[in-house]
Amino acid sequence: MAGKILVVHRNELILDVIQEMLHDAGYAVSMTCDPQRALSKAMAHSYEVIIVDRHLEGEFDGVRLVELLRKYGVQSPVIGTAPNADWAEQSIDLVDRLIPAPFDYSELVKAVADLLEDEPNPILDSLSDPDAGGLTDFESHEADHLTTELSDLSPPSPSVPDAPPPQSPTTDTPKKESLPMPIATSRPIRPWQPPHIEKYEGPARIIFSEASDGTRATFEGWLKDAGAEVTACKSGDNIVEATMLNTYDLIIIDLWTSGMDGFETLETLRMSGVDTPVIITAGYITKEMVSELLPHRIKKIVLKPSNHDVFMESIQETVTV
Repeated sequence: MAGKILVVHRNELILDVIQEMLHDAGYAVSMTCDPQRALSKAMAHSYEVIIVDRHLEGEFDGVRLVELLRKYGVQSPVIGTAPNADWAEQSIDLVDRLIPAPFDYSELVKAVADLLEDEPNPILDSLSDPDAGGLTDFESHEADHLTTELSDLSPPSPSVPDAPPPQSPTTDTPKKESLPMPIATSRPIRPWQPPHIEKYEGPARIIFSEASDGTRATFEGWLKDAGAEVTACKSGDNIVEATMLNTYDLIIIDLWTSGMDGFETLETLRMSGVDTPVIITAGYITKEMVSELLPHRIKKIVLKPSNHDVFMESIQETVTV
């Protein structure tokens, strides 16, 4: 069994339990509590299934996360969890399964297997409710075998001439009771279409990330003095989120930021279809790092610390401000 699963939940303890259950069932699991981080992961990597809790903590909740996933072309099946399946009416068709909380973790694992159409797995079978009634396939086989052997040892029953021939039962064999399945929803495939954007006529729009508060304020001042419309961010996560909602003429990415670093930020932007020119700033970089960045179509690399003239010359070579 193979499958890469992304789990997004506000409770770290529940995340650990879900991860352990899915690992035991043979899946590779990536997990996070942060919806922004989840969005970045889903756009930068391919997941077989994404599990999203309704009540996330952060910039947006689970419903908004799934809406953004669909908007930006992530078509992985989504399992939604929440107390009493508390999802907004308009968002139900965006998910493939709804599992009310609290839920049995075996239900979640079985829902994943169902979406992936996996073959029966002994680990998954062992998760079935032992009180559900009925025998397992192995137990049924052993019981049939035992019955056959005992019947061979028993003497034949005396024949009764007037007795009618035995009739084969017409009733169906009772089926083994199974766990209740999660609610399935029908989600039509709706490929994302880019919105129509009117031609912008105004100052250059520049967004940049910078880990240092002092350097960030300096760069912001230089860009504003040159007449640019500036959005200053502390990490790559902020850049990824902002580019989903706005259009920019230039993106400047600090290679070493907390949270999402410059490499992952750049990869996420390109995977999501953002083709805006990018300049990289870094206090330290090697040839191997440059080789990793070049396939993502960067324009320039500016080493820090940088003075005003060097920094602004790099900007002017890429965009008019």
